[in-house]
Order: sequence, then structure tokens, then C-alpha cells
Amino acid sequence: MLDLGPSTYVLIFLAIYIFAKIKILPDQQRFAVIVLGRFQKFKGPGILVKWPGGEVLWVKISVGDRGEVLTPGWVRIRDRDFPFKPDNSIKVGNFVRIIGFTEDKLIVAYDNNQQRLMVCENCGHENSLT
Repeated sequence: MLDLGPSTYVLIFLAIYIFAKIKILPDQQRFAVIVLGRFQKFKGPGILVKWPGGEVLWVKISVGDRGEVLTPGWVRIRDRDFPFKPDNSIKVGNFVRIIGFTEDKLIVAYDNNQQRLMVCENCGHENSLT
């Protein structure tokens, strides 16, 4: 049997720990960085390393996610509020879908389906509440 020293076990543990913190996002997804309950910025796409600590929350959002406009500059998606580029055709209370990202704002478009949808907690599919 191979006799490994204690430093080898520490290096193996650190390597596994670092590989577990690596996140890979495709072009259609971003992490929204929320610090102390307030939106800061979007991160991604690509390879990101998420270090633990502090009051930082990373929420993954994708192109096509649906939300509701709260105010002329803010939209709520998955119980979180994000800034978006205001458009005159989008009114407060309208449902929108994400079509893109900038560094600090979402790019949204009016969603033709203005019915309230329930999202399944298990798999994420949407059902109409009508």
C-alpha cells in the first residue's frame, strides 16, 4: 500500500474543495450577485469560482425566465428584484421574459401570455392558475 504523508492528504482535500466551487455557465445564463439582500451585479458566462463567506448570494437566472414588472425600472423574477432597461411599452404589472443581459441590468421583452403561472418546486415547469 502506498504511504502518503499528511501534506498529500491536505492537498487532495484542497483540490476537491476548489473543484467543487467551480461553476460553469453557458451564454444564456448569469449569476445575479446579491449582497446583504441588495442586487449588485451579474456574473458570467464562463467559468466562475464561488468562494464561500460573507453575506453573498448567487442566484442563477436564464434567458427565457419570466417575471413581473414592479416599478418602471425593477422586475421580480423568482422572488428576487432586478433592475431592467425600461421600455415605454412595458407597464407596471405586466409579465415579461428575459431576452438578454447587460453588466448591471436585464433586457426584457413583453410576454404575450399575461396569465399568472405557478412554477413547480420539483422540476420547474409552469402551470396556469386559471
